Amino acid sequence: MNALPQDERDALRQAILAKHPTVYAFWKAHQHKISKSVVFLVLRGTYPGHQARQAERMRSLLRGAVQGAGPHVPGEDEIVSALERVACSRCPRQNRKSRHRCKVCLALWRAQAQEIGRLGGTP
Repeated sequence: MNALPQDERDALRQAILAKHPTVYAFWKAHQHKISKSVVFLVLRGTYPGHQARQAERMRSLLRGAVQGAGPHVPGEDEIVSALERVACSRCPRQNRKSRHRCKVCLALWRAQAQEIGRLGGTP
């Protein structure tokens, strides 16, 4: 067991509480990146594994939250590509032998992507 000193655990707890109202709120914000037991056991000092490595993971999650890492917002080209993929797979005009996309609907997809971007705030 690679124990983390009490002062480092306290500093980590204070860093978490500076960004989140509770330790639980910190875990909830990052629940897909770190387990709840790891968070609480490291802060308690009873984590059976490499505590310093887990503490560094928690610090990196805090830094990521500070930098404003959020969900991916697709751009107009990604939206057009998704619309094309779905629409062409269902289109009766598509030449199924050559898998050639006719691009008849491209203007419509661009207009839809622009409107989605306007509503969602994409660049």
